[in-house]
Amino acid sequence: MRSGTYILSLNSYKTYIPNHLPPRLKLSPTTLRRIDEANYLLGRVETCRDLLPNASLLIYSSLQKEAIASSTIEGTIASPDELVRFQASHHTERMAVREVDNYGKALEWGFQQLSERDITTNFICTLHKILLNNVRGEKTLDVLKHGKMQLENGLTTRSRTLSLSLAHLNVWKN
Repeated sequence: MRSGTYILSLNSYKTYIPNHLPPRLKLSPTTLRRIDEANYLLGRVETCRDLLPNASLLIYSSLQKEAIASSTIEGTIASPDELVRFQASHHTERMAVREVDNYGKALEWGFQQLSERDITTNFICTLHKILLNNVRGEKTLDVLKHGKMQLENGLTTRSRTLSLSLAHLNVWKN
């Protein structure tokens, strides 16, 4: 299944237009069984959350684990110990620790906001501002690229694609 199509723009640029979200999926019986198992395990997590005196601890630790794992994929490495020490003292010599902390803050803020607002360019700019607070790249805050953008495969896209993608995400979210 293709994730979108390329069209020729008025300026003769090859422009990528993503498919509507969510995609229509045909799932195998094995995948459906795995989904059932995941739902069962999520139910167990929900039970644990109900039994905890402070469910925020479970949510906090999950978000921190996600922040560390996702940042590691991008090459920004910080240990859980470094992250906790930084969150307690607000001091670290390592930029990577601040970046991972910002990632966790952006993840938490975004998660809280999704139930109250649509995904907009302002939403994305706010996430970007949280991510870049006091770290490298801070000078690019609130800057969205306009015009043509280069993709990895050498093709180009136009900023209109961002608006279309945001509209598709909001339909999927709701």
